[in-house]
Amino acid sequence: MGKNFFKFVCRFLCVTVMMGAFVGVPDVLASVGNFYAVEGVKVNASASSSSEAKKLALQNARSKTFSMVLSRILLPEDVKQVLMPDAYNLEKFVKSLRINGEKTTSTSY
Repeated sequence: MGKNFFKFVCRFLCVTVMMGAFVGVPDVLASVGNFYAVEGVKVNASASSSSEAKKLALQNARSKTFSMVLSRILLPEDVKQVLMPDAYNLEKFVKSLRINGEKTTSTSY
């Protein structure tokens, strides 16, 4: 993740600075929150218990949203080069999470 993540950060900073020059830094910073927000991600998971299934579903949701955000800020050929962070590091990328329409059974979420 080191080299690719460095490219990602450099591009993000470059775009932010360029946008700040044209639009004004406060406007850019105000729009960043919405740019990285992802909604409507649906996941299903099954495991030996509903709590394990929920953990798995949340991991899957984080992975999907990470990929969605990457596709917004990187070129398609660059997205393919980025390695998916492990579950621990992926969790650090998520600022908040809201669950709607939660449905569980004894082995699924």
